[in-house]
Amino acid sequence: MKSVTEEIGPGVLQNIAAGNSDSFRILFDRYKHVIYGHALHFTQSVPVAEEITQDVFMQCWIKKAQLPAIDNFEAWMFTITRNLCFNHLKKLAREYAFKKSVFQAGEETAEPIESYMAVKEQEELLHQAVEQLSPQQKLIFKLNRERGMKNAEIATQLNLSPNTVKTHMVSALRSIRFFFQEHSKTAIQVLLLVKIFQ
Repeated sequence: MKSVTEEIGPGVLQNIAAGNSDSFRILFDRYKHVIYGHALHFTQSVPVAEEITQDVFMQCWIKKAQLPAIDNFEAWMFTITRNLCFNHLKKLAREYAFKKSVFQAGEETAEPIESYMAVKEQEELLHQAVEQLSPQQKLIFKLNRERGMKNAEIATQLNLSPNTVKTHMVSALRSIRFFFQEHSKTAIQVLLLVKIFQ
C-alpha cells in the first residue's frame, strides 16, 4: 500500500501544517470518499456519515501543526473516524434509553404519547437553542455533549485555555436555558437533555 506521501505528493502535510488551504483540498479530495465509506459502514446513515466525514477533516485542520509528526497519518484518520462513529452510536443508545424511560414513565401515568411528544419538543428546542450560539460556543458545546469531551480535552484540541473553554460553555448553557425558558411549554427540564459539563 502506498504511503500518504506517495498518494498525495511530498510536502503536502508540511504545507497543511503551515496553513496552506490548497494542500488541504488535495488531502480532502484524496480521502473524503474513503472516510465517508468507513463512516457509512459503521453508522448505516448517509447524513451521519457525511457529518462525520466533515468532522474528521475538521480535526485534521484543527490539529494541522501536528500532522507532519504523525507516523501513520492514514491510520490516524481512520482512528478518528472510528471514534466519531462509536461516539455517535453511544449517543443513539443513550437517547434510546432516555426515550424508553420517559415512555415507560408515561405508561405508568397513562400518558405515553404526551410524554414522548414532550421529549421530541425538547430535542427540537435544544437544536434551535444550539444553532443560536456563537460558532465558538456551538463547537465547544458539541464537543462536550456529542463527543463526551471534558474542558481540559477541549482546551487542548482547540488550543485554548481551560478557563476560556469553561467560560464559553457556561455562557452556552446559560443561553440554552434562557432559550428554553422563553420557548418551552412542557414540564421536562432542559437539564435532562443537556449533559452536565465537567
